[in-house]
Amino acid sequence: MTHPKKESVALKFGLGLVAGQISIFWIHPFDLIKNRLQTSGANLTPFSCVSQILKQNGLRGFYDGMSASMMRQATYTTGRLGIYSNLLHQYKVRTGTEKPSLFWTTLMGSSSGGLAAIIGNPADVVIVRMTVDSKLPVNQKRGYSSVFNAWARIVKEEGLTTLWIGCRPTVARAMVVNSCQLSFNTQARYFIERKSPSMNPYLLSILSSCCSGLLTTTIVLPIDFAKTRIQNMSANEYSGWFDVWRKTIKHEGFSVLWKGFAPYFARTPITLFIMDILLYHFGMSR
Repeated sequence: MTHPKKESVALKFGLGLVAGQISIFWIHPFDLIKNRLQTSGANLTPFSCVSQILKQNGLRGFYDGMSASMMRQATYTTGRLGIYSNLLHQYKVRTGTEKPSLFWTTLMGSSSGGLAAIIGNPADVVIVRMTVDSKLPVNQKRGYSSVFNAWARIVKEEGLTTLWIGCRPTVARAMVVNSCQLSFNTQARYFIERKSPSMNPYLLSILSSCCSGLLTTTIVLPIDFAKTRIQNMSANEYSGWFDVWRKTIKHEGFSVLWKGFAPYFARTPITLFIMDILLYHFGMSR
């Protein structure tokens, strides 16, 4: 039985950082649209949201809150990709198994996401607030100039613990996201490799990341919706994510929980695709 070669733990975190920072230029506009859809009334559509952003701020408006997104990628995304890829490799080394089962990849994905979400929550709070700020009434605008300005003001005006507001739904969302996204990406790649062993590695990565992205978006969006509403509330509007769902379904309808489906799905596969290709080129296990 052959065992996988030893791989650098630090390099895998480094590749996660690179993948996150490259992908953010594609991801951020879709995140911004999703956040605005989720914090608006039921009548706003993706097309009217895009039109509104262009009218108010031009193309630059799609990158409101970019500094916070880059910080979140540097913390949360680096963490989840680095932890997962290292756990996956360690499992292969210790068991001599080249292709772990769905149970183990799901467990590894969930653990990676939960740990990374705790680290990334302060940046996540700022992303939500900065990306919806321009649509708020003048007297409610926060006007953060950067992620660091936002952190300083939040701590001063609302207290340190506010940086972890919505942490429970954020962690729950991250555990579900990564148990689906990372695990299913791995399993989809194994399945496609088995059916088409000579497939081009780029096409293989595209197909597996898109499959995992579709499943992840369908399952996770209601949790993401609750997280976004909680992190953007200015007072104790909601007591928790179940309260968000209850009030939303009552006043806006059940389908609103999947508001922002298209932009969420459009942004989901890209980071995994880049990470997968980086691991492939560095000759590391995927």
